[in-house]
Amino acid sequence: MLCEGQKAPNFTLQATGRRTVSLSDFRGRRNVVLFFYHSDNHPLCTAEVESFRDLYDDFASTGTAVIGISSDHQMSHESFARKNRLQFPLLSDEDRIVWNAYYSCSGRKHLLVDNRLTCVIDRDGNVRKIWPEVIVDGHAAEVLAFVCTLRDAALL
Repeated sequence: MLCEGQKAPNFTLQATGRRTVSLSDFRGRRNVVLFFYHSDNHPLCTAEVESFRDLYDDFASTGTAVIGISSDHQMSHESFARKNRLQFPLLSDEDRIVWNAYYSCSGRKHLLVDNRLTCVIDRDGNVRKIWPEVIVDGHAAEVLAFVCTLRDAALL
């Protein structure tokens, strides 16, 4: 089971913008907020994605990348990202390989319909914080507050 402080499992997935994104792309350069959501255009998922979008500049100012992952097809992600004016990539994990790797690491066997998962991964690729169950309201702000503690600790 993956715990805070351990290396995050690497992955490479198709992303919006017709590119691929690997977790290792950020190693040594940026912290990463990795959030798993269920589907594009689902009301709660849209609210979650929009909350990260609304705080995107704040995350960027801390040197943190934001990445959303769901099992939706890449074409769905492209239109969803345009419609919601997203500045961060959405990754397509249609076979749920990455979902299962991260979710089983959180102590659960499968991602359930109403469960969401968020991880903060530091520049060295270590999992610094896991939210195994997410309540959308206020979640992005809570994640941002945690990311700010990483930035502040790096400045000491």
